[in-house]
Amino acid sequence: MDSTPRLRSAYPNTPSSSRPTPQRPQPHNASQTSNGRGFGSPRIADIKTLRPQESTSDGPLIPFDTIDAPSQRLYLAGAYILLLLWRLYDFFKLHQDQEESFWLFLKWIAIDCTFLFGLPSLRVPWLEWSSTTMTVLFMFHSVLDAILMFRIPIPLGSALVALVKVLYDREMAISEHSVKPASLLQDPSHILGRYEIHVLPEGSALLNPSKIPLCLEHTRFASVSLPFQINQTKPNSIELTRFDLDTSQIETIRLGSSTLRKMIRNSFRNAAGAQMLEYSVSKPGLYRLGKVVDESNLEVGHPLSETLVVSCPRARIKPAGPNRCRGDLSNIAMEVEGSPPLKIKYRKTANGEDRDITYQSIQPDDFVSPMVRQLGPGPVVSASDNELKWATAAKVHVPLNETLSRGGLWSYSIDQVTDVFGNVVSYNDPQTEGEIAKPKGWQLEDAFMVHERPIISLDGHYTKSPRRVAAGQAVRFPIQFQSHMKSSADTTYLVHYKFTPFDELANDGGHSLSPEHRSVKAKVGQADNVVEPGLYTLTAIESEHCQGDVEEPSSFLLMNPPAPSIDFRTEKVFDKCANRQVGLQVELNMTGTPPFSLAYSSQMRNTQSRTHVATFDGPRGQLELSPDHAGHWSYKLLSLDDHLYHGIDLRKRNLIFEQDVRPSVYAAFTHRTPPRTACIDEPANFEVRLQGDGPWTLEYELVHGKQRTKYQVADIQQPIFTITTERLIKGGDYSLALIGVTDGQGCREALQQDSKLSVRHQRPRAAFAHLDGNRSVRTLESKHVELPLRLVGDGPWTVDYRHTVNDSQGNTLPGPTVSNTLRHANDGLKVQDPGTYELVGVNDAVCPGTVDESGRTFDVQWVDRPQISIPTSDRIQQQGDLFTRHEICEGMDDAVDINLIGRPPYEVKYQEHINPDRGSRSVRPPVQLTVPAHAAQVKMDTSHPGLYEYRFIELADYNYDHEPRKHKHVTVQQRVHGRPGAVFTNPGKVHSFCQETDARGAQASEAIPLKLQGQPPFTIDVEIRHQASSMALKPKTITIADIPSLFHALQIPHAALQTGVSNVVIRRVRDGLGCERFYDPPSSIPSNQKALQASGNAAPRVQVSVNEAPSLASAELNRVNYCVGERLGFSMSGTPPFNVHYTFRGATQKASVSGSTFRRIAEKPGNFTINAVSDGASGCKTEVKGIQKVIHDLPSVRVSKGKSARYDIHAGGSVDVIFEFQGVPPFHFTYTRSEMIKQRGASDGSKPGRVLDTRTLRSNEMSKTITESEEGLYEVVAIRDHFCSYARPGYEGTVSGSAPEGAGRVLDAPDEEVERLLEL
Repeated sequence: MDSTPRLRSAYPNTPSSSRPTPQRPQPHNASQTSNGRGFGSPRIADIKTLRPQESTSDGPLIPFDTIDAPSQRLYLAGAYILLLLWRLYDFFKLHQDQEESFWLFLKWIAIDCTFLFGLPSLRVPWLEWSSTTMTVLFMFHSVLDAILMFRIPIPLGSALVALVKVLYDREMAISEHSVKPASLLQDPSHILGRYEIHVLPEGSALLNPSKIPLCLEHTRFASVSLPFQINQTKPNSIELTRFDLDTSQIETIRLGSSTLRKMIRNSFRNAAGAQMLEYSVSKPGLYRLGKVVDESNLEVGHPLSETLVVSCPRARIKPAGPNRCRGDLSNIAMEVEGSPPLKIKYRKTANGEDRDITYQSIQPDDFVSPMVRQLGPGPVVSASDNELKWATAAKVHVPLNETLSRGGLWSYSIDQVTDVFGNVVSYNDPQTEGEIAKPKGWQLEDAFMVHERPIISLDGHYTKSPRRVAAGQAVRFPIQFQSHMKSSADTTYLVHYKFTPFDELANDGGHSLSPEHRSVKAKVGQADNVVEPGLYTLTAIESEHCQGDVEEPSSFLLMNPPAPSIDFRTEKVFDKCANRQVGLQVELNMTGTPPFSLAYSSQMRNTQSRTHVATFDGPRGQLELSPDHAGHWSYKLLSLDDHLYHGIDLRKRNLIFEQDVRPSVYAAFTHRTPPRTACIDEPANFEVRLQGDGPWTLEYELVHGKQRTKYQVADIQQPIFTITTERLIKGGDYSLALIGVTDGQGCREALQQDSKLSVRHQRPRAAFAHLDGNRSVRTLESKHVELPLRLVGDGPWTVDYRHTVNDSQGNTLPGPTVSNTLRHANDGLKVQDPGTYELVGVNDAVCPGTVDESGRTFDVQWVDRPQISIPTSDRIQQQGDLFTRHEICEGMDDAVDINLIGRPPYEVKYQEHINPDRGSRSVRPPVQLTVPAHAAQVKMDTSHPGLYEYRFIELADYNYDHEPRKHKHVTVQQRVHGRPGAVFTNPGKVHSFCQETDARGAQASEAIPLKLQGQPPFTIDVEIRHQASSMALKPKTITIADIPSLFHALQIPHAALQTGVSNVVIRRVRDGLGCERFYDPPSSIPSNQKALQASGNAAPRVQVSVNEAPSLASAELNRVNYCVGERLGFSMSGTPPFNVHYTFRGATQKASVSGSTFRRIAEKPGNFTINAVSDGASGCKTEVKGIQKVIHDLPSVRVSKGKSARYDIHAGGSVDVIFEFQGVPPFHFTYTRSEMIKQRGASDGSKPGRVLDTRTLRSNEMSKTITESEEGLYEVVAIRDHFCSYARPGYEGTVSGSAPEGAGRVLDAPDEEVERLLEL
């Protein structure tokens, strides 16, 4: 590959090492061939290959192992681009900061010299150029540096304009937009319209020339119109031949003159201008046009012309019922009738979702239509094929069987049917011309409802075990419907099940061989009840329309256990002392389903009966009937209940047993409790219950220590007796024992019952104890404190106390008495509120007690919470919790004092809310201060203007943490006014003043707009320094005071300015609030633009330039009239760019011109007036008077109202050709007559061919009419009015006596002068 010749512009191969690659020697006799030729071909000259210069050193400065050669070239290219960007940056900075060009030129000469001449020393492949190349490159960069740094203009604009002119031919028009001159001079709208005069040939006739499909509707008097096209003739008779479709018989139809006259009266013209006749027929068949005779009894020639008339296609739907079930087939069919093959379009709707379906090629079996295999136009019936049965209407049955996959409303609707000839019957709105619209009837659509299949099962809760109920009790048939059936709650379903009575069940618990099959009606959530015991199994379910499915579980067993019964046996119970009956014992035996409940009544003679209920968990039970009172008692069993049966009546069995009872004597304490406790010096009571016949005599004794005292109480009439002891004045343990009791019969019963009693040795007491030596305490607010108590007695104690507080007026307000239960002798009262707490009473677990007077009360006080306050003065005002400090200027130091009340150290937290004059509202993070004393100072922030709020949000001292609910918020507010400022509205603008005087001869003052910030009125100091003056001269300073608004027009008198450029700098601004801003002097302003922006206090400055006013003159002083398409030229003096102010067509325009020539092309007619011209560099504006031009529109002509008109005439006829003009008369126009060449597929007629005749006419009016009788295409090719002329593009001639094509003509000017002006 190294020996492959390369072009000079190609890159050489990258060397793999610094040593040159050895070349293989070539044999001298080796000949090179070209184009595959062999020996004898001329030898191709050797192409010199650009090879890298062999370096004299061993390798590159940077080894390729460190950075490969392509990367080194990439880095050097990047460095060169960075140097180029730096060079451009200095060039733009030179325009803004006006630095010295010479030093920048020297800097870049040094940089380019270093980079270019140092490049070969790197020994990078492909960049090791020769010294001559480096010198040429250095010279090129030196010229570029001189052009950029000394701002030398380069005439690149002219060359670019010339190139653009060639590639982009557009010029600026008077209306200040680009136009193409060719579009103005070659506008085809100036000549519009043409006449086509045709000499008609002999007449012709056609049957159904447009091949419109024709069909007869299925009505009694249906008919269809056969269209005839008659051209250039008036028929006198027409002969039609009809071929019958069924029998192929031929029928001849003759249309006489009377029939044709009626048809001609109702005729019309088609788009081609031919006459159309219509003849109505009512029979289907093939109609062929026969002999046509005109009114001259001559036969009119015509090609073979025929058309088919068939029955219109139709279709209907055969319905199959209004209801279906989900999963069934749709089972509907469509019957289509017409000439096959047919096409039908129908719409299927399922639950509101429409779908359009089209079936094509609907035809009977083994049917083939010749219309399908006919490849091109031609007769439908040939001479050898007279069979037309294929065109007759046929009925085709189209089944539609699809699975109904979801429930809801389904509908099928026929929309359109089409036969093989293109006859379309639409049952909706016709979408295309020629469709037959038919209203939809009941046979064209079918709708049915698809119902969901019901699915049932039994509730699993009732199928896990047999359902046991009482005999004759009805239970709900536990039918469970699926969730999708709950929406049809009103639907009644027929449920089928089989039933086997319980006694006939098979041995395995299943149905018998012949179970009963039953049916029941049910609704969702509703079902009939069943009573008979046995096995129930669901077999099927059906709704009004569909059969359903049965899911498991489907069976449940209903059982009737036997009703409960009872048997009993009684045994008397006797008293051992008196040998008398004292009770009755009854043993019960029950059958049924436990548990049992037995209701019985007991009645003593001559008293009311009482009902009792006894419950037994098992089938055996026992009743103990031992009444407390003697007498005759009778007992009767009333009813028996078990788990299933309730209220089994036992009264019919008359189960009654009686007894005479006399209970034995007995006495006992009513409450057998542990030893009781009594208070000292108080009696004790004991309640005793007596049994037997009264009156009774009770014997008891009271034992205390070794002292025993007996007592006897006789004639006790009531069975409940209370023993009351004497006052127990000694403490200790007592015992009251019952010794015996004797009833009214004299029977005595010894007793051995006693009751223990413990008597307290002293009464309970209560008193407040000392806390830190006092019965008072100071505590933190809302903190619980426990007041110590000293209690004597047995706990728990109930202590009653009262809380007393003093109101704001010093009045004592006692509170309600509060009780508190304490369990320990040294417990305390937990309280939270301040005030005096007084003990009212005390009770221990048994006895009331007393309160010690010395410890009756206890005082509780709160320690005050910390507070913050702001001292007021003339510099700070208070409104509630808001303290407003005096307003201050931005940057001034200020602080606010705060006073603190409490126990130091304090923790103060405040938050600064800033609402700046510019920007969004912000909140700074809270600041926390630790204050060791009762006063502190907070420094105010004045760094930016705005409204500052210092909200003290938290306060805590040594005693209290911050409590948000009880903290009193204090807010300090201060308005910080921003430093005033002043900027020039257009800081980068050079204000150019014109060096002219006013009417009084004094130099006029110019205004420079200023924008001020702050509060008016303002005072500013302005410094004026002329650039051409020596830096040692002191600049002029102007002070402007009492500026009342934020916008001010700075008036600088010309006396303070000199010709040339001056700098105007703002040095100081002071507003009405006394705030000031001093700007840095110009000498301290950094030259670097970034540093200027970063300083933020640089003095605003603008430049003022004083210049002379510009002027303008017309290039053609004596010419006033111009035509559209001509150019207007003016010359200007002054410093470009210029702004030309002019009026065109009543609208004021302004044009910017970069050169000294103002040139515009006239694209519209109107009056053009130059008003003023301004110098773009200085802004000086000079009024211009006396320069006015009149632009005239090009003349226009309209032939046939500007449209193409076609006139068919017979030989010898004529046509009036009308020409209408626009412009200023007189008019001269040239028109031609050309051959007409038909255009294939064109709708606008013929195109002109060879020119047959050319004529030029004159008209002093706005229109002209001529008569023409020769065939041809008549068009205007050129026109001229009083001022201008126009010729159609491509026309090489001229209007007689007119100027060249598209040029204007000045009235009364010599022809030589007109031609000279047009050439300009």
